[in-house]
Amino acid sequence: MATSALAQGFYHVRNHATGRYMIMTDNQKGTSSEKTGADLTAVETSKNIEKVFTHPGAILYITALSGKSDVYSQNSSIGQLSGGKLYPYLTAIGDGTYTIYGSYSSYEVHLGDQDKPGKDDAKLADLTAGKDRTYWELLPIDNSATGQFIGIKPTVQTADGKYWGTILCGFEFTLQSDGMKAYYVDEVSDTEFNLKEITSKKVPAHVPVIIECASDDYSKNIIRPTSKDGAKDASAKLGNKLGGVYFDRGDNTHDSGTSYNATTMRVIGVDDNQNLIFRKATNDDLTVYEDKGKYYLPHNKAYLGVSSSAADVLHVKGSSGIESISSEVAPVKEGTYTLSGQRVADEPTRPGIYIRNGKKIIIK
Repeated sequence: MATSALAQGFYHVRNHATGRYMIMTDNQKGTSSEKTGADLTAVETSKNIEKVFTHPGAILYITALSGKSDVYSQNSSIGQLSGGKLYPYLTAIGDGTYTIYGSYSSYEVHLGDQDKPGKDDAKLADLTAGKDRTYWELLPIDNSATGQFIGIKPTVQTADGKYWGTILCGFEFTLQSDGMKAYYVDEVSDTEFNLKEITSKKVPAHVPVIIECASDDYSKNIIRPTSKDGAKDASAKLGNKLGGVYFDRGDNTHDSGTSYNATTMRVIGVDDNQNLIFRKATNDDLTVYEDKGKYYLPHNKAYLGVSSSAADVLHVKGSSGIESISSEVAPVKEGTYTLSGQRVADEPTRPGIYIRNGKKIIIK
């Protein structure tokens, strides 16, 4: 079957032998030191389903290019990563399974999964044709909770029972599940930020947003990819004060992370009263390479850019973030009392001022 028979669109790509899915985790390129290999570490594989089904980098858009194809994700593609030298061919071997290969700098590359039995995560390998680890299942994104989808995994819950998360996608998407709303930040001061809802329910590509969810279950917070294309300046045109990054790798081979700056960056959170805030990050909020002293913003999440004079914690505009103090009303005492608190008969005989069932009475 020729590549052209494959419908262009969004897919999960799963290895037939290992069960791991492709995830684009980097945007760097290069050849290995060996003349017979290519640098394939920009794409990793995983069979951690929660990781895969909440990771925008696992949503791959496949398109045909004059008999060849290209695989897009995370604001890049295999063709772009190879400097235009590798546009893969997809050859069907039956039952929705394909081999993915191409020529690169005079040698042929066959995309396969590493042989790491029992391991959730691995990396692509350059394998020879005919190996079962070069067989890939192309699974169309059908946006069903029992099929192939991408969902939002919230990171905080507010006092009103709502769940909140942030996301940055290289594709345009709409909100599919009930109870979801998308926001960006259109105003920010040193102490407050203002949420602006995207009422069309359609979130442009390359725009970091805050998602309000009705559940902490990612399968109930499904977003629907609608287009791989999008204006790179869409966020700026909205006046969006949120930023975001696609990658957070900082290993020895590729380093594509963006360092966290505690002076000018805040991440989503809640205060002691479960109010939505942006605050300084802790290590738990970041991708940390302690042995290298690197602290990176997490991939595909939003952060709030602030001035160097901003407070450590910023609240939603119009809210002080301070819990309101309620005056508790003392229970009413039943009966009749003097002003000094002594109980008397319900119908006092001596003139004076009394308190009966919490109300003042005068006996003349």
